Amino acid sequence: MQRRTFTAGLLATTMLAGLPLAAETAWDGPTSGPAAATDKSIVIVAGDLKNGGILGVTRGVEEAAAAIGWDIRVLDGAGSIQGRTAAIGQALALQADGIIINGFDAVEQQAALEGVVSAGIPMVAWHSGPKIGCDAPGGIFANVSTDAMTVSEVAA
Repeated sequence: MQRRTFTAGLLATTMLAGLPLAAETAWDGPTSGPAAATDKSIVIVAGDLKNGGILGVTRGVEEAAAAIGWDIRVLDGAGSIQGRTAAIGQALALQADGIIINGFDAVEQQAALEGVVSAGIPMVAWHSGPKIGCDAPGGIFANVSTDAMTVSEVAA
């Protein structure tokens, strides 16, 4: 069984090695926009940085922030409710200009997030609620996510 699995994997890899990974296309998006605000500090509260998706989003935000000169602080909830609660408390204490909730359920942290809302700190999120967009829970301005049903259909 292992030999068959290995052989099939080797064959698939060999076949894919000759294929281009992505077709190059010209950028057709915006080429200009408003200047970024200056001297901003953002805290990313990550659900668990051992999760590849959460880590990837965190790295992307760090890259974008570096390009516009913003300060980023990453707090890892380490995969536990208590860790995420502590990270939100720490984010609040840092008095950042904004907080990104990254990869955990905002409803779980409703009580902690109420403190952020009371402090007037804007929040956005990635995969932190059941709805995509501006109907996010807990005072979150927008939740960037995927539709679970669409993902499951594509995966099937």
